[in-house]
Amino acid sequence: MRKHFEETGSEVAGALLDDWEAALPRFTEVMPRDYAKVLAVQAEAEAEGLDADAAANRVMEVLYG
Repeated sequence: MRKHFEETGSEVAGALLDDWEAALPRFTEVMPRDYAKVLAVQAEAEAEGLDADAAANRVMEVLYG
């Protein structure tokens, strides 16, 4: 947001940045469902102590069966 404001001088971006704490709840995070699944499975695998290969295999299992 700051970079956008600095590069464009956008009044809207400036107003958002001036009161960022109040503006932040107005934003909604948009994420593809499959990517959200991948992140959740990776976090679970990490919590279980799986290595990178095992975690990748778990992700593939969840996504593709």
